[in-house]
Amino acid sequence: MDVLINNAGGLGGRKGLESIDDALFDHVMNLNARSALMVTKYAILTYANQQRNLVKLQV
Repeated sequence: MDVLINNAGGLGGRKGLESIDDALFDHVMNLNARSALMVTKYAILTYANQQRNLVKLQV
């Protein structure tokens, strides 16, 4: 792997703030934050084994 660009995410649902429940919040956070975090985590392990540097671009 030469480059990691996290370009994932979406709304996951659209509701007024007063209508957001835990399930919707968890879904949106998994879609937008957790996916980027986990891909980066495993990329770091790959880069460490190759003795290379990781530059993360969040778009």
